[in-house]
Amino acid sequence: MLRLTGTRIASLGLSHAGRGGVSSPSSLLSAFPTPNTTPSTNNLYFRPVEVLMLRSFASLRQIPKQKALPYMKLIKDARSWQDGIAILDEIERSGFVPNVFLYSAVISKCAKEGKWEEALKMKKKMVGQRVKPNVVVYNAVIDACANGCNSDEAIKLLREIEEQGLKPDVKSFSAAISACGKSARTDDALSLFVEMEERGIEPNVISFNAAISACEK
Repeated sequence: MLRLTGTRIASLGLSHAGRGGVSSPSSLLSAFPTPNTTPSTNNLYFRPVEVLMLRSFASLRQIPKQKALPYMKLIKDARSWQDGIAILDEIERSGFVPNVFLYSAVISKCAKEGKWEEALKMKKKMVGQRVKPNVVVYNAVIDACANGCNSDEAIKLLREIEEQGLKPDVKSFSAAISACGKSARTDDALSLFVEMEERGIEPNVISFNAAISACEK
């Protein structure tokens, strides 16, 4: 997996000016404390698990909003899902736990490329860090499963939304319908479409297109 060093992150060209902001890309990482203890190795990059083994979870703090914003811009500007994950790793090495919005942004990048396994790993990791996934996160993971043609996992996640005390929305159902359509599960796709209407969730253009596409399989 690709790892971004402070130099590489700064080279992405972030410029965050304003009161209390980071004035230049080169000063971005200096705004975040670096743990005093690092693994003893000649390798310049460390897997997250190696870093976390040397630092208890209690020592990681929830990232403040003002510090999260520059990282959010970096993730949005990142060229790939690998770069997005590397930025999350950098946040952890700085002593912080990424918030739900940062995780959601990275999972969305995974979704665009159908990297459903990576999306699921990110969701599992955030839960392990006591960051509760919201509907936006679930929708992104379901979308990743749809683009990766994994309808079983998509439907499972759709049901899990309510199990977690959340309410699925039109995006949740549309992504699940799309997943079924891409897996040639026409009956399941149409069943989800009917269920969505019965729940009082109004279908949108994406919902209709996903259902129509499923019928064409």
